[in-house]
Parts: sequence; C-alpha cells; structure tokens
Amino acid sequence: MPYQPASIFKPTANWRELRFYQKSDALYQLTVAFCRRFLPPYGDRTVDQMVQAARSGKQNIVEGSEDGKTSTEMELKLLNVARASIGELREDYEDYLKSHTLALWDKRHPVDRMMVNYLAFLEKRFVTEGGIKERMHAQRTGYRQQQDARLAALEQENVRLKQLLQAHGIKYE
Repeated sequence: MPYQPASIFKPTANWRELRFYQKSDALYQLTVAFCRRFLPPYGDRTVDQMVQAARSGKQNIVEGSEDGKTSTEMELKLLNVARASIGELREDYEDYLKSHTLALWDKRHPVDRMMVNYLAFLEKRFVTEGGIKERMHAQRTGYRQQQDARLAALEQENVRLKQLLQAHGIKYE
C-alpha cells in the first residue's frame, strides 16, 4: 500500500465561523457608520484611527487564521494584534463617550474575552500537538520508516525466493 501521509498543514478553524471574527466584522461595520454619523469627515485623525483599528482587528483574525495552517507562532501573534487593535478601538470609543459625558461599556465585553479564550486554546493545542516543523518531521520520519520496513520485507522475500530456488536445484545469478 503506498504511503499516504497526513497533511503537514494544521487544520484550522474557518475564520468566517469564529464568533469573535463575526463580532469584529460587525464592529468594523458599526465603527464606519459611527464615524460617518458622529465624527467630522475631515480634519480629525480619530476617524482614520478608529476605522483602521476596527479593520485591523478583523483583518488580522483572517490573516492569523490562514497563517495558522503553517505557523502557530504567526497565528498567535496576529490574533493578538487583532485583540490589541480592538482594545485600541475600545479606548477611542471610551474617549468619545467620556468627552460627551455618556455611559461606558462594561470592561468584560465579550469580543475580547472570546479572543483571549481562543488564544488560550491555541496555546494548549501547540503544547500538545506542536508546530509545522514537528509535523513535517513526523511525516518524513513516518515515510522513511514505511520505506525501511518495505525494503526489509523485500530483502526477506528475496532471501526466501533464493532458498526456494536452491531447494529445487535451480541456478540463479
């Protein structure tokens, strides 16, 4: 039976199905609408900062999830960048609310908590399953072991066939 390696690429969650991605996408859309409605269109860098922080949160989840197929390190880094961008955006919203004497959100907002939990899950998976270099080594080692076993079996078969030929008085070269 030919060697059929498992993929060296780590299975990753479909980022579109991650609840914190869905929430970050909604946060981006809401931030764009908020900035258009409540902030001046020109002359205030806050608008660009808020929209870019919201976009960075969303886009780094996508990039981190895609990079996670080969690099847990990059996945963790980019997801943490996403979390930090959303934290930056939260600070901008808090500044707006404070400067307009409006109520603040509770600090236990679920987007950040969900991402922190997912980062903890990824860390645990890395500890138990390793990274791409370990998966690549395991695949190559498994292939070599299978090839070595096949070669040993063929060598034994060759010895057996030679003995069979000799037992029947057949000359071989």
